Amino acid sequence: MIQRCVIVLIFLGAAAGSPSSLDPPARAQSPAPDFSNYPQTESFGFYLRSQTNAAEHLQRADLLAISAFPRGDRYALQYVVTEAGQESDHRNVYSWALQASHWRPLSEAELNNLRSAINELPVESKSPPVERLVIVSFREGTNWVTRSYDSDALPKSMRQIYDIIGERFESRDILSQTLPPPSDDGAMRERISQIIDETIKQGEGYTAEGIKFWTRVPPSTKDIQEIKSYGQTAVPILEEYLFSDVGREGDLALDILGRLGGSQIVEPLKRVTEQSTSASRRDGALRWVTQAPWELALPIIRNAAETDRDPKVRALAQDLLVKYSPKKK
Repeated sequence: MIQRCVIVLIFLGAAAGSPSSLDPPARAQSPAPDFSNYPQTESFGFYLRSQTNAAEHLQRADLLAISAFPRGDRYALQYVVTEAGQESDHRNVYSWALQASHWRPLSEAELNNLRSAINELPVESKSPPVERLVIVSFREGTNWVTRSYDSDALPKSMRQIYDIIGERFESRDILSQTLPPPSDDGAMRERISQIIDETIKQGEGYTAEGIKFWTRVPPSTKDIQEIKSYGQTAVPILEEYLFSDVGREGDLALDILGRLGGSQIVEPLKRVTEQSTSASRRDGALRWVTQAPWELALPIIRNAAETDRDPKVRALAQDLLVKYSPKKK
């Protein structure tokens, strides 16, 4: 009896303590990424804590969290996917608001593919400039594991994750896209419409109390450079917005047109100052026409100072004449 007990104990001990050929291979471990060389600002510290806080993410049953910083620490693009497959993402502007938030449930197939992609993430982290930094954290058993990658050289599995959950437009490099040929009016028109829509969406957000709001966001330098590359053909497309819409799209098109500058903006802005029924649109056109050569802008502003039907617009035009007219010696 004693001998049989000893044999059983030895067998059990071997089964519990020795690796079996049937056991799955353990995932390789790597040190946590070193973020000490990044800007040690309040905003970056806040984004980093919200990304790596294991207790908070595990308590909420999160499967995955991602933070990216395409404009440095001005804001963070943050994504979260729960174990149940609920995806959410937003633009987090530190100490201000969560903007342009989105939510959607992943399908069972998408969630399974997401888990597979997470399991394939490389162990080694990268430390690119903050504008290219992508921080990825995920649940691994009872642990919350964090890795970091370079957005300019994302691993295949990280690209698969973005494809599954949907990468936000802010982190896509517009200039890396194939620009529509200048002769392709349809492609150019579609691209300008996309730029206007995406810029407007950047101003959407929610306060901490859940109240939706919108703030005016100027077009990015990259967007202006792209539209400038289309040449003169882009001007009449933008002008269409100035008369067909008196809301956000028209205001943004006026902003873009004004930033193009040069003599090409004179005639469209002249037509706005003389024909638009919107006082605010005429006001904006007068302000932007100052970016054209002064000898071309002067007659337009002078005419508005004398004839505009709105006293506030006339007063603005008079102020612009004083401000921009060459001083006599």
